[in-house]
Amino acid sequence: AQKVARRSAEMAGKVGLEIGGVIENMAGFVTPDGERYAIFGEGGGQELADEIDVPLLAKIPLTMPLREQADAGIPLVVADPDDPAAQAIRQAARGLIAIFPDELPVLQAGAAGDGPGDGPEPVGMQLPMA
Repeated sequence: AQKVARRSAEMAGKVGLEIGGVIENMAGFVTPDGERYAIFGEGGGQELADEIDVPLLAKIPLTMPLREQADAGIPLVVADPDDPAAQAIRQAARGLIAIFPDELPVLQAGAAGDGPGDGPEPVGMQLPMA
């Protein structure tokens, strides 16, 4: 997975896209009782972030609620905001907003135009950023 992410970063650079940071997915498994197991190894996200000189925004672990809510099509951050994966997703979102505050108009009320229908409508649910 780290090799694929590295190739993606290389391709982004070739086409002039700015990389805001690395979000490590499947960063271990957290059991319902809170124990964490590094079933896929550790440190790959930080290693890649260091290599391409961007911050590691979050390490999102696998959890049972993450799988269950994904299967149900319900955002984990809404269904189970205290889940470790939901907390990491919010951390990643806050990091991206901090890095690109002016480039995320969909998160800013009224940024697209003067009234309803003047700009692109947000897709899906808004993330709670508290």
